[in-house]
Amino acid sequence: MDKAEIISKHNVDKLFQEAVKLQSGGNFPEAEALYLKSLELHPGHFDSLCNMAVLYNEINHYDGALLYASIAMKIHPDSAS
Repeated sequence: MDKAEIISKHNVDKLFQEAVKLQSGGNFPEAEALYLKSLELHPGHFDSLCNMAVLYNEINHYDGALLYASIAMKIHPDSAS
């Protein structure tokens, strides 16, 4: 892993952790923005994909929830069990 990849992974992890806090506190718009930013940096970030599905379900955006859950399941199909 080169230096740019390490920096990017660190940034994604920080964005994800902050998004989780915001989502837990009910601040869905800001949580969504941070999850999307983490996915810009790492499109296959499984936890961000899963949490986007959960967030969209929480705000009754079921098409978005299904989309992100489907993407996550393509990345890790064994995680459904």
